[in-house]
Amino acid sequence: MSDLVWRISDLSIYLGVGVDKDKIHIYQSLASTNDTAKEMAKKGCSHGTVVLADSQTAGRGRFNRQFYSPRSTGLYMSIVLDVDKLTLKESTLLTPYVAVVVARVIHRVTEKKCGIKWVNDLYLEDKKVCGILTEGVMVDGKLSKFVVGIGINIAATKFPEELENIAGALIKLNDSSVGGNFTDDVNMDCAKDIRNHVAAEIINELSNSNIFSDNESLMKEYKDRQIIMGNVVTVVSINESYEGKVLDISANGSLIVERMDEANKGLIEELISGEVSIRR
Repeated sequence: MSDLVWRISDLSIYLGVGVDKDKIHIYQSLASTNDTAKEMAKKGCSHGTVVLADSQTAGRGRFNRQFYSPRSTGLYMSIVLDVDKLTLKESTLLTPYVAVVVARVIHRVTEKKCGIKWVNDLYLEDKKVCGILTEGVMVDGKLSKFVVGIGINIAATKFPEELENIAGALIKLNDSSVGGNFTDDVNMDCAKDIRNHVAAEIINELSNSNIFSDNESLMKEYKDRQIIMGNVVTVVSINESYEGKVLDISANGSLIVERMDEANKGLIEELISGEVSIRR
């Protein structure tokens, strides 16, 4: 099977002319690209620094949940963004904006349209294919940088049993929708090229000096891509869990939910954080 370990030469085909390749750091394996990027940020690395890994041994998402990160079949990357390069609104809505940017890149490269589940997950055909984790970095007692971690399942043969009904990938081995009915080796070469292309396009987008210049269209698209709009969901917060119907997403990214539990039936909640899952 083809060797899919990252190489800067493979990325270069798709990198924009303004991208500084010296800011891209590639590793065969890391505990977590976010953790490595955060350490670099604390040491003063520059805006647009990128960390890529072929696999992660302790990849994680929100609430410190494990993110399955096997070698060669996924895209695991983190990018460092200076706080002073972002407006207050962009800082507040960083995760939703990045979710839209990643969804656009995936569609541009693969022609597959991902939905978004508030706040930070991308779905394809009812399966999670991408997670985004944004973390702040304090330097000299103040918020100085953001690290945005992006994990995408590019190709997959098998997931652990606990993820089989939850996780998916952009392409499957021998997936005829990606250019033909391939043998495994050729298909994996296709996966390698897609991974390189998607990674480079994300770097191109997030390295731009005006990353989120189209604020309004980004937020509109974030809402339009929601897979939970109008659905009954289970809301899990720090203190409680309840069912509610999703009514809207506000301009500041909050989820508007009408509670369905007997004690608070009809009450409208505005959630700025928490976890939701679709009731199936």
